[in-house]
Amino acid sequence: CLIWHLSYADGLEGLEGGNNISDLYGCYDLSDDYVRVVRNEAVMVEGGTLSEDPFTFCVGDGEADHVSKVSVEGASGPNSQWVVTDEEGTILGLPPTPEAVNFDGAGPGICLIWHLSYADGLEGLEGGNNIGDLSGTYDFSDDNVRVYRNQPEGGEVTGGPYEFTVGDGEADNVSSVMVSGNSGANSQWVVTDEEGTILGLPPSPEAVNFDGAGPGVCLIWHLSYADGLEGLEVENNVSDLYGCYDFSDEYVRVERIDAAAGKSSVTVFPLPAKDVINLSMDVPAGKKIGVRLFDLAGNDITSSTERVNEKTINVQRVPSGLYFMTINDGSGKRVTKKVIIQ
Repeated sequence: CLIWHLSYADGLEGLEGGNNISDLYGCYDLSDDYVRVVRNEAVMVEGGTLSEDPFTFCVGDGEADHVSKVSVEGASGPNSQWVVTDEEGTILGLPPTPEAVNFDGAGPGICLIWHLSYADGLEGLEGGNNIGDLSGTYDFSDDNVRVYRNQPEGGEVTGGPYEFTVGDGEADNVSSVMVSGNSGANSQWVVTDEEGTILGLPPSPEAVNFDGAGPGVCLIWHLSYADGLEGLEVENNVSDLYGCYDFSDEYVRVERIDAAAGKSSVTVFPLPAKDVINLSMDVPAGKKIGVRLFDLAGNDITSSTERVNEKTINVQRVPSGLYFMTINDGSGKRVTKKVIIQ
């Protein structure tokens, strides 16, 4: 309809509802223009109700993660759209169906799937906008489907490697084994053999005394995992774990040397050492000895090989503290000794 303004003199005839303005008779004038009013029939929209339980995915592993059987009931309106948002309502996607979304590359977090019904002319329905900023006639579903995206990171382990002479009654504990860059709901240190069989689940690497473990090699890992992990038990193999988890990129190697095989010939003195460390051992003719001095983090302090029965190592410039010394006696036997430098 059109809104006009009319000015007229006394005696104007025909100014009645139902008449046409062309039938007016008298002295009058209509405004040069008018206001146009468009009256649309009211549009009813209903977002509907969604039917489906939450979904939980382990993302970032390269395997496609799709929801299934998400349906809407009771929705009405001239236009319909599926909307994926974060928990703050920011629009992450506008897929044709919920099943079309592969959540594997989305990273860790939580997102919500909604159904939207709306009339023509809706503004602001774009990725990156917030649903609170939409303008027009619209209605979201009464509820949403929550999608939990888990992506644990085992992190990076530093420290070691370690070599211990086990079975001699002296405690053999690692130290300064650390993990960085890890993330996830749960965290666990795991000790395995070289085949991946779980030997222990200690609260920390330092809690393990390797002296009673016997000779061999074991590996210390860090594990991050989501709730619901199955198979994390001693004597199981890590390949049998089931759930959402990630091991550290590296491990700490611990080599355990039999004390009986290494008692023979190695003497390290004086202890504590101040200026020098003397090493005395029986060396088979024509064989070399190997000496490695390293700190608690596994960093080399000095290493050497000589065709002698006694070796003197200058430690005047080595900071005070606890160190480890690994000696190869030339016959294939290796012994690890704790060394204190003052």
